Amino acid sequence: MVQIRPHYPAQLFGYERIPDLLFETNRRGIVANGFFNHCDYRLSSGVLNVEIPFTDSGVDLIYDAKTPQLMEEIVKEEYGVHIKVNICRMESFDPNEYQNSVAHQVRELEKAAAKAEIQYQKMQQAQYQSENAAVVTSDEEMLPRAMSIYEGDPTPVFDGGVCRIGNSAFDLSSPEYLYGSAFEIMPVAIASVEKPQKNVVIVGEIFNFQREESRSGDKFDISFDIFDGNASIEHRTFGMEAEDANEICGLIKNGSVVAMRGYTKHMTRKGKADVDLTFMFTDIAKISKLTRKDKAEKKRVELHLHTNMSTMDALIAPDVAVKTALKWGHSAVAITDHGNVQAFPEAMIALEKNVSDDDAFKVIYGMEAYFVNNTAGAVSGSYDPDFNAECVVFDIETTGLSVHNCMIT
Repeated sequence: MVQIRPHYPAQLFGYERIPDLLFETNRRGIVANGFFNHCDYRLSSGVLNVEIPFTDSGVDLIYDAKTPQLMEEIVKEEYGVHIKVNICRMESFDPNEYQNSVAHQVRELEKAAAKAEIQYQKMQQAQYQSENAAVVTSDEEMLPRAMSIYEGDPTPVFDGGVCRIGNSAFDLSSPEYLYGSAFEIMPVAIASVEKPQKNVVIVGEIFNFQREESRSGDKFDISFDIFDGNASIEHRTFGMEAEDANEICGLIKNGSVVAMRGYTKHMTRKGKADVDLTFMFTDIAKISKLTRKDKAEKKRVELHLHTNMSTMDALIAPDVAVKTALKWGHSAVAITDHGNVQAFPEAMIALEKNVSDDDAFKVIYGMEAYFVNNTAGAVSGSYDPDFNAECVVFDIETTGLSVHNCMIT
């Protein structure tokens, strides 16, 4: 927390500064807030007398909270001036009349609060509509859409209840309908959906699932992407009720494999120039994805494998690599990342958790290293320039990795 406490010249403190003093006292005082409403005050010869419309017990409460001392400290802090503060009951104060006045004020405040609540609801509704206006259908001309980064025909291939799209295979034989109505699961490839259309069925794996509160705090925005093995498409729903958002979050998450029926539309966001094709679901079914298998009769041992510790050269995590080789029936796997051994701890932990017999499976810890002739001179010769001459500086760095007990590829 940051507090800004200004300092002023002493000559600026006077009668006209008392409202500022009372405001700061209300902010910092324990029980000061409200006590100085409708007060009278006089400042003379370094003494500030404040009369408040309260009973003697109210004045005693102010003194118990050391409010006069606080006011004196505030003046000293801000102006460097020492004053004496006295607080007393207003002589013209009538408790009965005051109570009636307070009751009247309370009623008026309640009316004002009710009106303010109505205005607030209208403001929230307008804000919600403004937010939703940020997501509008658009007839803008679309830029050419990249169907997929993969080569080959993405057309689904159906074989005995299995649908293959790109690099993925989905089992459609036993769907579990989670949301909406049951539907025939005859999916199209996401890459083939090029324009808004109705009654679209797609399959895939959910990723990038997000649930966020709207600005008003009482609605929720849900977005996710679905990948069918060849291409992906985004879904966005804004302003969902909490109950509906909870239902969707209970049905799907990152990694869920689903079939969805719905429609596609062009959508954009407020302040964004890009327009994209978005999928809106109406029905959801849970399906399963067939994992890749090693069908070779004689299993191999992978001696050249990079993990996600090799930048721009692999995506698989070290522990997943170990588990996959183990699941495929391999007897070992080598971890050989580019110039580093950062994958070793994860691979070792995965080995310890999933293999009880040391002879059943092994991790071969290696590295794809790079060697240079460090005896050759990179720069040679002599030069005797003056102080202002231009020069080129070479930054020579050696990594210094130990390669003991490692397999070098």
